Amino acid sequence: MSNISTMARKFGRDYSDVCGCPAMLTDDEIRFFEAAVRKVLAATGLKIEIETQNHEMLDGKCGSAMGIHWKSADDEFITIDTEFVHDMYMVEHGDKWYLSLLYDHETLESVICHELAHMRYRNHTKYHAELTAQSVRLCS
Repeated sequence: MSNISTMARKFGRDYSDVCGCPAMLTDDEIRFFEAAVRKVLAATGLKIEIETQNHEMLDGKCGSAMGIHWKSADDEFITIDTEFVHDMYMVEHGDKWYLSLLYDHETLESVICHELAHMRYRNHTKYHAELTAQSVRLCS
């Protein structure tokens, strides 16, 4: 396994809440995440491992990413930030609709679609944007 895979494959349920205190995704939040993953993969017909990860623990700009597509010569997977999963759960199931404003109205499904588009287009080009939009429409 490549170095990037070893470093990136630190999946988990932990994150820091708005006060900076350690927190964990609940079982309901994990089920919410898993349902979104199943829905998007079924709609797009793609197959890739998608897991949760605390992106705050990563270096540089990766620390603030909602999702990351990881690819090396021998491995490919996607991670979705645990705090983002928690916030999207609160938007969907709680009274925290305003949290979507922090993420420019992205949804869990749209972020997964965005990362799936990186399987084909590494860079943020118009083709990547078009494929993301097409995948989001398939999930609607």
